[in-house]
Amino acid sequence: MVAALSMALILALVGVARGHEGHEPAGPEVEVVEISGLLDEIVVRLMADTLRSVDPTDTLAVVFQVNSAGAVVTDDRIVELADLIHTSTVPVSFWVGPSGSRAIGRVAQLAAVAHDIGIAPGARIGDLGDPVLPPDRYAVPFRPSEAGDLIVASVGYHEAVGRSLARPSPVLL
Repeated sequence: MVAALSMALILALVGVARGHEGHEPAGPEVEVVEISGLLDEIVVRLMADTLRSVDPTDTLAVVFQVNSAGAVVTDDRIVELADLIHTSTVPVSFWVGPSGSRAIGRVAQLAAVAHDIGIAPGARIGDLGDPVLPPDRYAVPFRPSEAGDLIVASVGYHEAVGRSLARPSPVLL
């Protein structure tokens, strides 16, 4: 079912792209990629292809709109995505939204690598689990408190903003 939903997302994005054929953008645009459901191999490929193909003359930034409770890919694939986010030629942001969305587990660890995180009221982020990103290349995500609360729990909008984990972002941009 997850694969079917991922394929539906890809087909929807292709349809949106085809709807814009023949129209030249006025300038650099923000590329938005919606990630909903578990982060599986199809979604990882979509994210990686987006990051590899981004052209800073055409793209101002990449935003991953996230509603995901985790990942079902290997830790190596998560590290590969983190490397692509970290070395991107344009800023990469994660938006946890709209309301009710979440970025949990390894998806939250990826968000911590991004240049920016926005969170909508009613959304949650955290419950990082065991770190998968190499500590020699990446800092501990979100500077968790001494209690390690973000390792085993998530926080909502007000706490995420209050702790400077994410900026308030009721809407995508």
